[in-house]
Amino acid sequence: ESSSLLVGADGVNSKVRAQYRPDLVFEQTGIASVTGFLPFSLDTADELRTIKSFTELNLGRALLPNTNTMLFMRFIGDDGVKNLLWSLSFDAAVAKEKFGPLPPTSNTYGTQVLIQEMVRRLKDTNCCEELCKMVSLTPIQNIQLPTETRTISETTKSPHLRPASLPPSQRVVLLGDAAHAMTTHAGRGANTAFQDAMLLSRDILGDKGCDIEASSWAQYHSKYDKAMYDNAMRAVRMSIANTRRIHAPERNTGLAVMRLMGLGSKCWNYVTKG
Repeated sequence: ESSSLLVGADGVNSKVRAQYRPDLVFEQTGIASVTGFLPFSLDTADELRTIKSFTELNLGRALLPNTNTMLFMRFIGDDGVKNLLWSLSFDAAVAKEKFGPLPPTSNTYGTQVLIQEMVRRLKDTNCCEELCKMVSLTPIQNIQLPTETRTISETTKSPHLRPASLPPSQRVVLLGDAAHAMTTHAGRGANTAFQDAMLLSRDILGDKGCDIEASSWAQYHSKYDKAMYDNAMRAVRMSIANTRRIHAPERNTGLAVMRLMGLGSKCWNYVTKG
């Protein structure tokens, strides 16, 4: 089979990017995270009253000692069940020095030990007891194992320019995390990917609003790449700056609320179903 255009939208570990743009450097941020979610039943809500009030129409973030920060929000799953999502992130080097390495998680027992370790670390920060309870109530199968965040290097110069050493290609483009993975701490990742899609759609349709011939795509290819990366790299730099800010050892601690005006669960459902 053949096509006029291949769109690499296959995420941070993109196989398309590895072949098409091996020059683009994606680097570790040094920030690790453990994520999970639990059904937000009436019983759970009764045990987590503070979190319930925080997440009514908002997204909450707890800034904790030892570079820990925890995000929590509600969303409704495809089955109509209300859930509570949380993500605990921390400076991996600082955490390893203070607590030692995380336990291996190759099986169910390992994941149980991981949950216990996360609760222990939270208790060590003297944080709100409900945060510890939220983690301990999370079903094992709903835990995403520890991962270290990767992002395109913020120092990347002119990412839209394809090095002369690479063979020319006018039939491949990148989109979303495949092109410009970023951290979650500015809330720009999905929005930027949607904007990429809008730019690409505009350029595929051409100036006259109708499908362009494959042979004419070359003139639009560089235009898309430049517009896409000009926008994306601003979001990348904003995201990594926020990542450093909220995981800095010397920053203040406490609970923060980011108001979503009731759109939180709707946006989350739209992104996860996409």
